[in-house]
Amino acid sequence: MTMTNTDSYKMTQWEELLRRNLIQGRLSQLYERKFPRHIRHSLCLCLESQDWDLAALDENKARACFHALLMYLDEQWNHSLQDNNFFPGPDFLGMKDYLVKHFQDEPLNLAVILSECLQEEKKVLASASEKQGCGSPAVQQKWKELDRGVNELKRQTLEVKKEVKSLELLNENLDYVQKTWQNKVEQDSGLAQSNAAVKEGCLKQANFIMQTKEMVLQQIVDILNQAEQIVAALTDVELPEWKRRQQLACIGGPVDTSLDHLEEWFTAVADVLIQVNQELQKLQDQSKKYNSPDASSFPRETENFTLSLLTKLLANALVVDKQPIMSSLPQRPQILKTGVRFTAAVR
Repeated sequence: MTMTNTDSYKMTQWEELLRRNLIQGRLSQLYERKFPRHIRHSLCLCLESQDWDLAALDENKARACFHALLMYLDEQWNHSLQDNNFFPGPDFLGMKDYLVKHFQDEPLNLAVILSECLQEEKKVLASASEKQGCGSPAVQQKWKELDRGVNELKRQTLEVKKEVKSLELLNENLDYVQKTWQNKVEQDSGLAQSNAAVKEGCLKQANFIMQTKEMVLQQIVDILNQAEQIVAALTDVELPEWKRRQQLACIGGPVDTSLDHLEEWFTAVADVLIQVNQELQKLQDQSKKYNSPDASSFPRETENFTLSLLTKLLANALVVDKQPIMSSLPQRPQILKTGVRFTAAVR
């Protein structure tokens, strides 16, 4: 019996447990008693490709699965020798020695143990999905609204960037006409009669530029008002809820502590605020460069508002991804002893 490969990779059950930070509590204790966790981790794909439930009822099937594991370990060991890696990889020979020592004479026991472990993993995943699903429609709806809000911010910011670029071109054209026409009038007195019409056209263009700029500033204010609501939702609601889930996970609760959604939202909103601040700076530079009549009344408060939102977002962006643990008790986060080294991870 050999393991089959497919072109499209599917996440293993073990990888899903790792992703959702569920390998603690009862699962961690189960592997402490039943089966080495590092072997389960290194052989996750191979182990899950065998039918251990059936093998637990049939000794011949159990022996076939056992030999498939040994063959897989031999293959991995040979690959590791051929790769000539400088860094040590999994101890495939040590894993094989363990399996041979404990289960060669009784492969049925291995099948029973792995069947129990895999079934328990499924229960933990199902329980986590069920608990996360309590009010799931409301949660999913809330997340969809956040996604829509963030995407709308990004769309509006792109529009503002286009408008600011357009304003730059309009200002350049107006400045060129004013300077070149003045030179032509000075060189040819016959053009003096047309001077009034040109000045009137330039005045209309200047008014249009000012109106367009006011419209862009209003668009920016609208973006910031929407961003303020999203920042509040992220820092005052979503982040505290994630921290609560992490606390439950630390005491063995089967909850999803993935940071993927929060990281995506925080990054996207921060990027929007940075871009908005850049566009505000461009507008200010245009006003100074082309002596815009509204240069002195440039809305500094808008820029300050942008920076305050960005500051609030970044101040909450650093979190403890992995709670402090002692190396001797990796399955029990937040249980620390005085004078004992511990590790933690931030993100």
